[in-house]
Amino acid sequence: MNVPGPQRPRPFTARRILALVVAVACGWVAYALYGAAATDHAAQARVTQLQEADAALQAQIAQRSQEVTEAQGSAWLEDQARKLGYHLPGEKVYVLDPGGKSAPASGGLNAAPIIFTPTPPPTPTPSPTPPVPTLVPASPTPAAASPSPTP
Repeated sequence: MNVPGPQRPRPFTARRILALVVAVACGWVAYALYGAAATDHAAQARVTQLQEADAALQAQIAQRSQEVTEAQGSAWLEDQARKLGYHLPGEKVYVLDPGGKSAPASGGLNAAPIIFTPTPPPTPTPSPTPPVPTLVPASPTPAAASPSPTP
């Protein structure tokens, strides 16, 4: 009887070495493609993020341009002066009772009101500085405080 002996490992043949080289090369190419795809995906996400930021900035620029345009008009200037407590000459100013505090005996305020006089419309020629409103102090007579018909 013929008893088979221990099997010897097969020697490396040219065919096996070639298969190993091809497998390593395919793995290397697959890794390079995966890295390129991941980089492309990250770049596309960054482009999308920057486009959204650009759209938000463009909207903010448009809003600021509109605010600048409105601020160049006399209506905006008059509104800002009114917020600071100024009023036009000849206007009646009504002061609401703050509640609990007594008014002066004269019924008005103890301070002279500040009067805002708007400047005339700008000339058609451009000027390097915007026109500045002129403040005219009011007479020291107190105005009568009476409730306003509308709140």
